[in-house]
Amino acid sequence: MTDEHTLKDSGFDELEREYQLIAASDQAPLAKLGLYATTSMNHLVNLVKPFQILKEKGPLIAVLQTSEGSWHSRVVDIIATTLEEAVQTGAIRPIETRRVGAMFLDAILSLMAHRLDSAEPDDIEDDVRLLMDLYLNGLMIRY
Repeated sequence: MTDEHTLKDSGFDELEREYQLIAASDQAPLAKLGLYATTSMNHLVNLVKPFQILKEKGPLIAVLQTSEGSWHSRVVDIIATTLEEAVQTGAIRPIETRRVGAMFLDAILSLMAHRLDSAEPDDIEDDVRLLMDLYLNGLMIRY
């Protein structure tokens, strides 16, 4: 499906480097999660054409997770490490960090695809706020 050359040309490697910089920063873990999403949405401007080319090869998430050590797998590791920090600092309850990291990344990728397909996408900050609210607070009303 994809090869390393396609990903390098697509700009996803640059996005991965940005994730690494965020992960290494002094930001709080939950702030890092928001920055991953915001950075992805902002980076989408540079990824529009390659993103559309990759989407033509199949569902984007499947294209990006074609093999062990794939871009998807490497970025999930970055997010999982951030989630582990959040658990260790008591910011979130204990979770399966790798699994939740994969779901979080997949949600970001889906949001990116939605923005591309939308004639009038919502404000990036509104999209990120919604994503973070769903991940941190869920859908249930607590009484």
